[in-house]
Amino acid sequence: MDASSSARNAIDSTIETVDAPTRSLARPKIWRFVLGAVAVVAILAAIASHIRISSTDEQYSGALAMLDRLFDLLLAGGVLAAAFSVGSAIGRVFSIQYRGAAEEISFSVMLGTGALGLATLGLGLVKLLQPVPVTVLCVALVGVTARRGMARAGALFNDTSRLRSTRQALTVAALFGIVVTILILRTLLPPTAFDELIYHLPVTKSFVDQGRVFPVYDNPMGNFPFLIHMTYALCIIAKSDSTARLISLALAVCTALLVYGFCVRFLDRITGIVAMFGLFGAGMVVEVATTSRVDVSLAGMLFAATYAVLVYVRTGQAGWLYMSAILSGLAMGIKYDAGVWVLLIAAIYLAECKLTLHQPLPDIVKRGVLYTAIVAAVASPWYVKNLVWFHNPIYWFATGEVRDVPPQPPRYFTGDDELKMDAYFEQTRKEIPVRVEVLRQDLEEWATRRIERHPLRVWEQFLHPEVFNVGEPYHDPNYLFIVVPLLLLLNRPRSLLWLLFCCVGFFVVTAEVSWVGRYLLPVYPGLTVIAGFVLIEVSRKLRSHAPVARMLPAVAVAVAVGSAVMVSATAIYSRNGIGFLDGSVSRREFRRQFGYYGPIDFINNELPADARIMMLGAELGYGLKRYYVADPCWDSNEWRRLMVHNDGFDEINQEIKRRGITHILVYPHQFEMVAALGREGAGLNGMNPPSASSASAREGAAEIRPDYWSQLRTWATFELYSARYLEEIYQDKYRFHLYRVK
Repeated sequence: MDASSSARNAIDSTIETVDAPTRSLARPKIWRFVLGAVAVVAILAAIASHIRISSTDEQYSGALAMLDRLFDLLLAGGVLAAAFSVGSAIGRVFSIQYRGAAEEISFSVMLGTGALGLATLGLGLVKLLQPVPVTVLCVALVGVTARRGMARAGALFNDTSRLRSTRQALTVAALFGIVVTILILRTLLPPTAFDELIYHLPVTKSFVDQGRVFPVYDNPMGNFPFLIHMTYALCIIAKSDSTARLISLALAVCTALLVYGFCVRFLDRITGIVAMFGLFGAGMVVEVATTSRVDVSLAGMLFAATYAVLVYVRTGQAGWLYMSAILSGLAMGIKYDAGVWVLLIAAIYLAECKLTLHQPLPDIVKRGVLYTAIVAAVASPWYVKNLVWFHNPIYWFATGEVRDVPPQPPRYFTGDDELKMDAYFEQTRKEIPVRVEVLRQDLEEWATRRIERHPLRVWEQFLHPEVFNVGEPYHDPNYLFIVVPLLLLLNRPRSLLWLLFCCVGFFVVTAEVSWVGRYLLPVYPGLTVIAGFVLIEVSRKLRSHAPVARMLPAVAVAVAVGSAVMVSATAIYSRNGIGFLDGSVSRREFRRQFGYYGPIDFINNELPADARIMMLGAELGYGLKRYYVADPCWDSNEWRRLMVHNDGFDEINQEIKRRGITHILVYPHQFEMVAALGREGAGLNGMNPPSASSASAREGAAEIRPDYWSQLRTWATFELYSARYLEEIYQDKYRFHLYRVK
């Protein structure tokens, strides 16, 4: 028995020795299977919860809301993964050799986002902006590029293993993760920023609702370049506007990674870390990045284009030059003013090709022409469609808004049209002179409150940032920029001088025509790099005299970023954002704390489903569940069309009824705000004032009309019309008035 027992023990020992590796290999497989199963269940639960909640007309509250927030995150992750996959394939076409994960991820996502936007635009132009075609498009793009994208994602994860194993790298990643997490929580809240409620989301939603991209006549800003909005359209098709905000934030994070990657390539890693965090030290960046606006995305795209051309200058690799051209074209598909920055990039190309690369003039010209052709090709869809629809590729600049809409051909307001509108005003002044005078005095009093602004005086941007934004708090500059002038006292790389050249050039051109601080966001990535470099260099020079100086960059960035992020944390808390995130507060309850939502809520719940609303002065229409004619611009274009197309108030009323308009929502404080701001330098709405042609002007009369003349005329003539033909059924303390057409 002893021999038999020994034999069995030997056999068991041998079996255990053979099975041990098998079991050790099986455990990871089991865990992967379990985790995969849990992930699938979570995804299915998130989708089911989103479908359930999106059908409750914004009134759901309960535990499923947290799964709905998970759906937003998963959808954003899916869109960004697709963008990375497509962008990685584009980089491969140009044989781009990236230096590090940050560089590859950020460039790939920027390129891929642009490609997705253009592909979605193509579907919209052929009237296929619908769930099935969009899904097929996304699956096709991912199917073609997924293998490359997954391979690169795995390689990037492996490449960062060494960094993830160090305490310093883990600390930096954790701190950056905390900052991004707080911003993510804020983006998961319902949209509340003015511009995203005026046109970024409403126009995109109207494209989705109609399944096509079309000329927008009541909201002319919807005819601007809309590249990033096309990715927002993917989110709205899935009924998730919070995901649009998440994509905006993700592009801001990619911009921070671009800043880091630039520093690693041209400077050093420490400067990159300081600059990466420092980008979020600007209240302006945080406030815009956490909404579905596009200014930070534009800043990132332009910085990427500049980054790429500087890499070309250093390496001579033509792929980087052509990728810069693609990024420049994508930037011009985001906003018109990108053209200014692209011209500055052209100056860099011309100078460096001769000074650094010593290329022959024919080669410089040949590649410059190719660069221009690529930019034009990538940007052209936005400009060609406007040329076809409005006979103006940069509609509505230079011409103002169209007077006539289809089936009439495009026609713009003329001096004769102004004469006709003046006649309405003269009639109004005769019939209700006392009321007209009261309105005139009111607007005049608001005009006396106008603040004198000098945007070219850089120091005023820092001392009084509140006067350089339009009605939104915390749009503060990055106070780290105060150290930028010290760059001139240091030994600086040429790449930083070129960044400074672009930033100064763009600042001067933009500030010359507008005082709105948000329009300056394209300079923020470049100035952040310069500020980070200066902080590090000054710290190194002072370290031998005062060892504590080594803490200077960290302290400066911590103060800047901490204050900006604290604003977001406070906003989440003060607006009961936690209640919305955990489901104890419904979307409707959350939005009711904002004054603009009162009339929207009343219309959605008190008016019949077939009600049709016309806006006058009331800009914020996102969330209305009834058909409405928007009025996002200062001069109430729809009311102007009614006056020039009809001969008298009776005919105006008949046309309103003929068009099925049942109610008119009015916000007269908008007219007062325009008088207080003034047109000069006020941005988009101030650039196309109605024609000054009038009877008195033609006759050389001494009457000098204030720049709020159009608002006075609109307000006064509507007052006479409303007294005759409308019945007020709603008003609130915020001065919104809703009228029923008799």
